[in-house]
Amino acid sequence: MANQARATRPTNEDAQKRQIAKPVPQERATLAWQADSGILQRAVANLSLARPADILGFQGTAGNRAVTRLIQAKHVSGLTGDRQGQKTGRVAGDVLRLSERYLQCQTEPGREEEVAEAASTEPQVAAGEDSPSIFEGEEARLEDIEDQTSFFSPAPASHDETVKLGVSYGGQAPVGTLQYGVTIFNKKFVTIPNVDIDWQPQGKAWTGVVKPTKAELKDVPSLYLQPGTYEVPGKKVHASYPQCGAGGKQVTMFSQVDDKMSELIKTGEQEHCSDYERAFELSLKKCADLINAIAGAKFGPDTRPNIEQQILKKIGGKTPKQWVQELNRLVRISVDERDKKGWHRLKPDGAPVTCSPDCSKLTGVTVKSPSTKVPGPASANLIK
Repeated sequence: MANQARATRPTNEDAQKRQIAKPVPQERATLAWQADSGILQRAVANLSLARPADILGFQGTAGNRAVTRLIQAKHVSGLTGDRQGQKTGRVAGDVLRLSERYLQCQTEPGREEEVAEAASTEPQVAAGEDSPSIFEGEEARLEDIEDQTSFFSPAPASHDETVKLGVSYGGQAPVGTLQYGVTIFNKKFVTIPNVDIDWQPQGKAWTGVVKPTKAELKDVPSLYLQPGTYEVPGKKVHASYPQCGAGGKQVTMFSQVDDKMSELIKTGEQEHCSDYERAFELSLKKCADLINAIAGAKFGPDTRPNIEQQILKKIGGKTPKQWVQELNRLVRISVDERDKKGWHRLKPDGAPVTCSPDCSKLTGVTVKSPSTKVPGPASANLIK
């Protein structure tokens, strides 16, 4: 049909019909332009909704220059440098290129039929092609959890410092015990890999080349309680020593952390560090390695959804967002096993307990609890 369109030349009768065609009433033309420009703005703003067929309608009512100016304005505003802006730029570029072909076809008499052919030769949107990319959409969410990941050794700190660090990242201040250690895992310390595809039209299909990416875990804070004697927050105990008088009285509890116990706390925090180094390597690091293994390779020609599925298989069948979910699952193992099962739990009121001469406080010793398990299983045996 396209060859027939090019072989056909307008007759005098055709030219006369075009000359005597009645103009569109101004009111109708204005309403049509307002409606079409609104659709075009929404189409460009919504990225994948701008199709060649739409441009034919816009061009017919508004004219080439008006349509081009509107698209150019949207194109420039979309160049923000982020993923959404990049996609806006690609779509606007495709639309501008198509509009230019329409303008070229209409400037020469007898080439009107080529406008339709120009639209048919642009890459078409196949079934599902206008759906969101499986690699885009809702931002992957990393959980902010205390006692999680660090490539670095925990540092000694006072009790005020361990409490402050935990609270500053959304943790709760301890009540009835001490904040013996804290390691913060926060999304600010992590670079999440992404699948960035360089799309190129090829006939009515597409080719895609995956760009390199990276996953990184930056330096994160990790503290353990240094040797010393500390007030136990919110812990009042009954003192019935002779200096406390008949019936005794309620006093504040303190706890002494000796060198040996401080070293045990450090070992526990180091276990979290090792656990989450392994968790990172089994999730985001693995994701980045798989993406970089296919970086530079060309996929297609095919539809975009089909190419994305091919890429998805190459990166373990998980999108980066799903690899983040895998990281969250793995880091939770460390918290659930070592903390929630009490492997890192200590007692602040171990024997011997002494009373101050004025009966103002009792001082115990930090000792292991019945559930304490430090050192525990190696990270290689626990995180999997």
